[in-house]
Amino acid sequence: MLNPYAQLSDGQLPHVVVARQDNAGRAAGTEILISGFNNNQLEKFTHERIKDYVQWFTKFGSIESAFGVDVPSKKKLLLKGLDRDTAEEISFGHLFPEDPANIHDLFSQHVVRAPDFYCRKVRRDGVLKRFPQIKYNAIFSIEGNKVKQSYNQMLRRAGYSPPAGAYTVQERVIAHAPFVGRWRRLGFGGD
Repeated sequence: MLNPYAQLSDGQLPHVVVARQDNAGRAAGTEILISGFNNNQLEKFTHERIKDYVQWFTKFGSIESAFGVDVPSKKKLLLKGLDRDTAEEISFGHLFPEDPANIHDLFSQHVVRAPDFYCRKVRRDGVLKRFPQIKYNAIFSIEGNKVKQSYNQMLRRAGYSPPAGAYTVQERVIAHAPFVGRWRRLGFGGD
């Protein structure tokens, strides 16, 4: 792209050039190479930051399989941030931790810290009250702090040196609070 910021400032979409290449001798797939982005703030392109973004905010972190949608299992992502020498294979789909077998066992093992180790996934399906032609599927994953920390390396916590760009659970919620308000205005939630 030539001068994308100037084009955006002028209210125009930058022209993107896509080139096709022959894959002779290589496996089928798509390779995306980003060369220069966001004023080349390279510190933003660490492996853990990109992985976190992919798993939480892209189609690759989809929850479709939790609803029984048949997702091709051949999808894989080989990710290599600027701070890595080798790529890591990322599995398609959102990670939901397993529910504990028995809540009483958690209290026996952890006493007052049992809620930190609690996890429960609740699924809801239905139609919108004011728009019955619109169906919805939702999953609410109730997770204690220790459960979240067990699979999310980007969460800051005491006694742990997280990767650059780490956040707290509260910061993640606040960063996405405008979406909550938008959903309520549309009639989702708040009843």
